[in-house]
Amino acid sequence: MDVSFALLGRASLLVALVALGPPLVLLGAATPFLVRGATRDGRVGRAAGLVSGTATLGSLVGTWLPVHVLVPAIGSAWTCAVAGGAVGAAGLVCWLGARPRTKGGAAALGLAGLAIVGLGVAAERGVGRPVGEGTEVLAELETRYQYARVEREGDRTILRLNEGLDSFHSLTVDGELLTGAYFDQYGLFLPREAPDGRVDVAVLGHAAGTIARQLLALDPERRVHVTGVELDPRVAELGARHFGLPADDDRLDVVTGQDARVYLDRTDRTFDLIVVDTYVDQVYVPFQTCSVEFFASARDRLAPGGVLTANLSGFTVRDAPVAAIRDTAARVFGEVALLRVAGGRNFVLVAARDAAPPDPRARTHPAPLASLAEAAARPGAWLVFEDAPGNHVLTDDRSDIEKLADADLLEKSRRQLEGAR
Repeated sequence: MDVSFALLGRASLLVALVALGPPLVLLGAATPFLVRGATRDGRVGRAAGLVSGTATLGSLVGTWLPVHVLVPAIGSAWTCAVAGGAVGAAGLVCWLGARPRTKGGAAALGLAGLAIVGLGVAAERGVGRPVGEGTEVLAELETRYQYARVEREGDRTILRLNEGLDSFHSLTVDGELLTGAYFDQYGLFLPREAPDGRVDVAVLGHAAGTIARQLLALDPERRVHVTGVELDPRVAELGARHFGLPADDDRLDVVTGQDARVYLDRTDRTFDLIVVDTYVDQVYVPFQTCSVEFFASARDRLAPGGVLTANLSGFTVRDAPVAAIRDTAARVFGEVALLRVAGGRNFVLVAARDAAPPDPRARTHPAPLASLAEAAARPGAWLVFEDAPGNHVLTDDRSDIEKLADADLLEKSRRQLEGAR
């Protein structure tokens, strides 16, 4: 085990040195050369200040322009090509400025810049983005926040964000209400009764609307109203286009451009059910949606007897991120439960305001959810946990959720390496 990880670490370091070493050395050497080239009449301080000030302005423009203009307008591939062309052109300007002027200098400068841009685009297109065999790409876009791709695999439509492995953020199966994934579980906790006859649901992490679509379809009496909160407006637009989300249904409101935590802290509405599904980059829960302060805010936004549910990714209840988020929620609610998703690697965290977590085994469910209720009744599928002193509790100020996820991945890799021997 130790030898394997030592070799892996050394190999990673070697790759980093080979890939990043030369560019970093050249970047470090650029400033002294520029100062030397800009020095006139021995005024080194003036030249150094000019180079430093120009570099600061360039950093500000380089930080703002790609994020707010170039990537949303032309995508990251063209942005990188334009940036590379600009760097190359700047180098040529300096080089030509230090040489005797020629009539063809300006033309050579322009052609070289275009060539650098063209090479960058050609290289990016030549590499391509891998997709599995038998997979059709229905949509591919780069938004202000991320890279998104809609894939078609047989009878399944899948949304992937910033990833190419086996995780996904929205899913539909042709002709089926359920997907066979963790999305299906939330209908088990949909309140059957409401004081005013209306059931209000908030889905934090709406993506392309799989959960919203299912909850609305499970409500033939049209009592359920869903508010989906999605940070990325362009991802939310994919719901009606590719995932069967009824965009014209007056029971559905989609709030975009707001972080789930910001929405929860600012709204004055209360909900009968809050669904939290805010995973990013496959394995990480953002710290602001798994802290004591977040769960306290969620509890305050629940109607009397309202239920909070959250998606947690893990193989066992002992997985460090699962345990930490579970114990953090228990600190706020006093008692929580974990429902294991049959055949998957997810748990649904369940808590209720001023009540014990509602046991899906003790309720009646619509026919489409019968198999899920049976799975919940299996031994070990429904586990209840209470708050206890000494539990690992996450806060806004001190949260190591990403480190826990990383450590968990390394531990799984270690066990896999040991099992492969």
